[in-house]
Amino acid sequence: MLKTFNELGDTEKEHLLDFMKQKHNWKTILDVDRYIKAEIFGGGDFFFTLWQGKKIMGTLGAIVCEAHRGEVFLVDLHLVEERLAPLKQLFYAVKKKLTDFGELSIKIGIAFPHTYPDSLFFDIGFVKTYQFLQMNLVSVRHTTNFVSPTNYTFSDVTLENQSCFCQTHNDAFKNTANSCTLNVKDVEDMITNKEKAGICYLSGKAVGMYHLKKDEGTGWIDSIGVTPTFQKQGVGSVLLGYVLNHFSLLCVEQVKLVVVDTNHHAIKLYQKFGFQVEKVYSQWFEYSGV
Repeated sequence: MLKTFNELGDTEKEHLLDFMKQKHNWKTILDVDRYIKAEIFGGGDFFFTLWQGKKIMGTLGAIVCEAHRGEVFLVDLHLVEERLAPLKQLFYAVKKKLTDFGELSIKIGIAFPHTYPDSLFFDIGFVKTYQFLQMNLVSVRHTTNFVSPTNYTFSDVTLENQSCFCQTHNDAFKNTANSCTLNVKDVEDMITNKEKAGICYLSGKAVGMYHLKKDEGTGWIDSIGVTPTFQKQGVGSVLLGYVLNHFSLLCVEQVKLVVVDTNHHAIKLYQKFGFQVEKVYSQWFEYSGV
């Protein structure tokens, strides 16, 4: 039986949340609940579950926040059995529910260490596209000696500049593999949670943004971007230097980030600062409509 998250009863939700907690290694079931009911999954309407009696057999979520520009990303595919039948059931249920959005580009991402044979996806009309790579920088304090050029300034995100932050982020990631449109609500959550995020200005003009997190001894660059007009002009080096200096002051042991393997310019920049590819973070496929 197929059900969306919002169609589940309380007991089923408890089973699902416990199942997802194990898959993601999240700390609390509340974290999972917030994730599934987030706006990206339409408040839970686009997170599908497959059941055999009282046993959960699989999940698949559709990120629909980019559907307005013709893209949907499928994530959180977790199958108890690596078979084509449950994958087809989940995928076609999602695909049917997406018809109201019109013509869409549908991509599915498989985050390691959860892997499935490529043939499963080929059999329902997907083709392999790109990978996201996880990169790692160790000895942060020994690799950065940042001095900001005088014409650059940095400002943490606030309620006053949140619209500028949104616009800068959305411009920087427009038409990229890892694009995700931010809205004011997303930024307000960052501010409420006291996350480190902000804007890079060049001569008073917003040209870049950053969003950072710290997990115990590891610093994470959740997102970092430069607006198209100012890309490949040295802004990225200044912005990355500022970010690494921030982590250096926090005395983190290492800094990690994720980058798409087709963004050769960004990868070279990260390598210039000492980052190395640590592993493949996720593999992506695109539905060909076959």
